[in-house]
Amino acid sequence: MIHSHISLQQCIQLLQQVELFRHVPGKVIEALAKKMILATYPMNETIIHKGDPGNSMFVILEGKVKIHEGEHQLAEMTTRHFFGELSILDSEPRSMSVTAIESTTLGVIHQADVYQVLKDHPDAVRDIIGVLSHRLRNQNQTIVSQLKQRSVELELLVNEKTKDLLEKNAELSSLLLELRRTQEQLITQEKLATLGHLTAGIAHEIQNPLNFITNFSSLSIELIDEFNQSKDENEKKELLKDLSRNLQKIIDHGERADSIVKNMMLHSRTRMIEKTKTDLNKLIREYMELAYHGIKVKDPDFDCKTEIRLDNRISGVTLHPQNISRVILNLLGNAFYTVNKRTKSSGKGYLPFVRIRTQLDADMALIEIEDNGEGIPEVEMNNIFQHFSQLNLLVKVPD
Repeated sequence: MIHSHISLQQCIQLLQQVELFRHVPGKVIEALAKKMILATYPMNETIIHKGDPGNSMFVILEGKVKIHEGEHQLAEMTTRHFFGELSILDSEPRSMSVTAIESTTLGVIHQADVYQVLKDHPDAVRDIIGVLSHRLRNQNQTIVSQLKQRSVELELLVNEKTKDLLEKNAELSSLLLELRRTQEQLITQEKLATLGHLTAGIAHEIQNPLNFITNFSSLSIELIDEFNQSKDENEKKELLKDLSRNLQKIIDHGERADSIVKNMMLHSRTRMIEKTKTDLNKLIREYMELAYHGIKVKDPDFDCKTEIRLDNRISGVTLHPQNISRVILNLLGNAFYTVNKRTKSSGKGYLPFVRIRTQLDADMALIEIEDNGEGIPEVEMNNIFQHFSQLNLLVKVPD
């Protein structure tokens, strides 16, 4: 598409100012200008997609473009700059994308046309190849320098995250010591019927956060090993994001363990735990995802259909959020455990599912959890409502 506002003479003048053609004879410049196809791209339109065939180079006659890979911008180029120049040497797919930052007019020169113009001008070919080599050499030096700087930054970041992880592990050890003291207090005050029920109850309550902390700590160690072995900058960034998410989950579950200990201490001192207004539906969504992710960490091959049906009439509910979240997580954990167990023993026809539903019934918020696993053995039915599991779960929906 030829645009009348840029004449052939203007194209020749612009090409003469382009570094790649600065030492090329004027008659060669004129021949290249005649071969150029002029095209205008509006703002935000992609000119080159990563992976496109490399059969042309582009000279910016007017406007501005950005060189990028996905959302990561690498450079900006304006009038008299050129890109896609390696297509003169080969036809490999494009390694980056190019998008117009503003309305941009480009001169497009096809590889075959460049060869046709330059075939009788070996000196011009030598000069062009020399400019390309110099440009690539400078780009490589810049990339090496940036990689070295980034390597130092990443090493500092990994050391900082590792230090945080060690501190959280130390905090967890402190919480476990406090839990042991609380256990002794509960026994001396005869809060529980028997020592066996006490031990089983505490172990069940603390096991979930401990399992998550252990799993995410192991994953974090693997991510650090992958990071140390990786030489790809983008892969390292993704590994750091994953490591940051894992550390946040370790913090969250450490806080859950801390909450369990504090609730037990309050219970031992015969104090009432304060109820707060809570978005019950939001809590259920979070713990459904958490329980599902927890079993996926233990068994990556696990697959299960999940369904969440929430009554939108339920908004703020006054309850003990820590207690109710532990109950929901335990029930969902049991549900995923039993469907996973049945999956391993059943044939391909078995399709596991876990469903959770909320419903407003008069002034009560009901929570129903359903699965198609193996069910609860009869010998365990009488132990479901042991003293340690009896929490004040009934909640009143405000007017």
